[in-house]
Amino acid sequence: MDADEVAEELYALPPEQFTAARNARAKEANAAGDKAAAARIAALRKPTVLAWLVNLLVRELPDEIGAFLDLGEALREATATLSGPELRELSGQRHRLVQALVRQARELARQAGYRLTEDVARGLEETLAAALTDPAVAEQLRAGRLTSGLTATGFPTPSPSSVRAHPPLLPSRAVRSQKQTTPDALPAQPSAAERRRQQAMVRLQRDLLEAERRTEKAEQAQAVTAEAFEESQRALAEAEMAVADLRAELEHAVQTRDQAKRDSERAQAADAKAAVEAERSGRRVTELLARIEAL
Repeated sequence: MDADEVAEELYALPPEQFTAARNARAKEANAAGDKAAAARIAALRKPTVLAWLVNLLVRELPDEIGAFLDLGEALREATATLSGPELRELSGQRHRLVQALVRQARELARQAGYRLTEDVARGLEETLAAALTDPAVAEQLRAGRLTSGLTATGFPTPSPSSVRAHPPLLPSRAVRSQKQTTPDALPAQPSAAERRRQQAMVRLQRDLLEAERRTEKAEQAQAVTAEAFEESQRALAEAEMAVADLRAELEHAVQTRDQAKRDSERAQAADAKAAVEAERSGRRVTELLARIEAL
């Protein structure tokens, strides 16, 4: 049994299926008499949800991950040479790519029946950022067999010891097939000043990532408040139109009332005048009747 092929198969499974599948495959290898393969398979560590999600990105989006890691190499070169304009441009690309990969990871997780929590999202951002700043992290990420999130502690250091995470027990074929570095070819150790500069750069990169994350959240919150403001403006405009309509109706009602009042006053005056005329006519009739009776 090819333990490497089994590892590729296992690290493509969702975390909840990993342990049972690993034990079954180790049992098969043991039953086939391949004790070495059985031991290697049984030693494989179950990935966290974060690690599984990173591995899923590597498998499902190889072109995007390749472009992302290529950007990391360019970013490290620009940082090493302190090329300000190029570094700013690459940093902008880095932010856009990290956020795009996180969005794609959310969708992949959703399709697989997982909800990407904020903690996992932050861990994903940190792992992706570490792959940009540390080539050793980049190679572990590229292998697609992470068991936990990664964090770079140096900037940049080619040694896997700069990664605060256990590397996969079975590296991928791509990593194993790379030319091994001999002790004579190892780079000279950086000076204390250079190490301090590298560590300061790492802190600045992490601070930048955190600032970008906060900026994005603030922009998202601002978009929500802007939409709420627009909605309130529409509601205000509708209310003002309604008030204007009511004022117009009120003005019309006042005019109608005033006209009715004038008509009532005219009718009252006419009625009073008619009453006077009726009284005068009545007295005249009484007077004429009295004169007729006197004849």
